[in-house]
Amino acid sequence: MNKRKGGFTIIEIIIVVTMIAILATLTIFAFSNWRARTAKTEMRNESAQAWIALKNYRVFNGAYPANQTAFNAVYKVGSAVTLTYTTPDSGTTYCIAATSVNDTSVWYVGSSTQQPTTTKPSNCP
Repeated sequence: MNKRKGGFTIIEIIIVVTMIAILATLTIFAFSNWRARTAKTEMRNESAQAWIALKNYRVFNGAYPANQTAFNAVYKVGSAVTLTYTTPDSGTTYCIAATSVNDTSVWYVGSSTQQPTTTKPSNCP
């Protein structure tokens, strides 16, 4: 009488390992896309909030902040986004460039634009 020992064949083990590898690969790609989308959303939101803060600052002070230090006193960035503020003409116009460590794109907002965009406005150096 032949008794078969219990256990898995090598083919069954290879199939299971392959399926796990495929699922892990899909999860990694989905996570990396999610991080890039989140970074873009953070840059757009921070740019829009800074635009509102600068609009209010101009109403109360008659001009935009003169430099990056003055801008940092007006608006505090609360995420992994870096906002670079420039004013080419001493406070009558401005440009903000938003960057993130999690994405390579740059989002701009300026005194001539009302919505964050990836297209560089004409008043940005």
